[in-house]
Amino acid sequence: MSLAVPVIRPRHHRQSNSSTVLSALAEVLATSGYTGIRVLQGKVCAVKQFNFTAAVVVGLDPVGYDRRYCYEHRFDAQAALAG
Repeated sequence: MSLAVPVIRPRHHRQSNSSTVLSALAEVLATSGYTGIRVLQGKVCAVKQFNFTAAVVVGLDPVGYDRRYCYEHRFDAQAALAG
């Protein structure tokens, strides 16, 4: 009696183009009210207006973000992200 050993072959996944993924994410973020979208130190960052503050949002991805830094005025958040 012999045992058959299944052969597992790696699937050849098409690697996603990171610029295409970033472009799609930027489009979703812009539609959701984020402005000044950019990549800094490998993290997607943007400015978002909330009810009582504006924030620099850091580490954005399709499901959320890592952290945010709130400012009283939108122009302060924009300056912080730019500088």
